[in-house]
Amino acid sequence: MEALTVSPPGWVSWRLLSQALQSAGRDGRSPLSRPPLNGVSLGAEFDRHDLDRPMLKRVSPTLHVADMRRTLSFFEGSLGFRCTFKLHDDLHPEIPYAIVERDQVEVHLKLRDEAAGLSSCYITVDDADSIWMEVQNAGVRVTRPIENSSYGMRDFNVADPDGNILGFGQPIDKR
Repeated sequence: MEALTVSPPGWVSWRLLSQALQSAGRDGRSPLSRPPLNGVSLGAEFDRHDLDRPMLKRVSPTLHVADMRRTLSFFEGSLGFRCTFKLHDDLHPEIPYAIVERDQVEVHLKLRDEAAGLSSCYITVDDADSIWMEVQNAGVRVTRPIENSSYGMRDFNVADPDGNILGFGQPIDKR
């Protein structure tokens, strides 16, 4: 006699449905209020359509800059990042590439005059108002002041010395 296995509609397996039910309420929302694996998130552990694929872990934006030393000074002095890598040797005295980090955020910087100021990135934070005060106190050029946006974020934008836009925001419901 052969066994017939039927998965619940929209679920890869009964095991994942069971895990979702067990985690119900941990994030304040019922997992059943959102269809799983059909384009709507149930959370990171349930988002993967093909569980055999390797998981993507993080993204690191690359900003193009005209003056690496000036940009490093800006990120370190005004935004509280620290330089964790820079390509700087006898062959590359102008520092063509660097990486700055703060907490769980990593931003790559690439020396490229012709594209400087054309990049942007958005950084999700846990306290947008505190970051807003930091950038205000540092005298960073603001391109959009802090506000509660229609898309559910409390956020603002600043510019680096080349004009690259850095957005900082947090979900409004997490304040």
